[in-house]
Amino acid sequence: TVPGTTKGSTFGKQGSPHWSCAAADGPSAVYRLHVDGRQHLVLDITAKFDVVVALFRASPSEGFLCDSQYELECSDDYDAKVGRAHLEANLDEGDYGVVVGGFDADRGDFELSTRLEEPTNLGALCAAARPIAVGVNTVDVLGGRPSNFRASCSTTDGDEVLHTLDLRGRSRVRLTGQGSLGDIT
Repeated sequence: TVPGTTKGSTFGKQGSPHWSCAAADGPSAVYRLHVDGRQHLVLDITAKFDVVVALFRASPSEGFLCDSQYELECSDDYDAKVGRAHLEANLDEGDYGVVVGGFDADRGDFELSTRLEEPTNLGALCAAARPIAVGVNTVDVLGGRPSNFRASCSTTDGDEVLHTLDLRGRSRVRLTGQGSLGDIT
């Protein structure tokens, strides 16, 4: 179980789930994390192999800890270093699965360190939103930021950037977005 520091191994373990960040069909170790109230999870892993780690929300009906449709975050080669992974996520109360495996069926020993912290203050986060202007294209980069919100039209969390749009009165607004690596909401 987590949080804390745990030494483990993928030797002698069963196959892994489908990861969003790596090709990994080899053995994996699964840990259960229970969160009371909203918390911010910070997870670091070092390994003697090409490690991949993913965080899954337990499926609502069966309670499975590594159903690929409930993946929240996935990390492979943190800081471009094989054998390191890092992820952060804001979690609501409930059960989660932390799954450790190897890229392309690699396997070995690892050390998993996790901690729970106070979550991001959403008021402060929104106060720091950057302004955008009507009729002006705005370019921004997503990447590596923990998710603080979940769109009502999405089943997963993702990186986000917050902006404000100041309108002088009642207006009809149309926002369009384009992403190079996937959908944006």
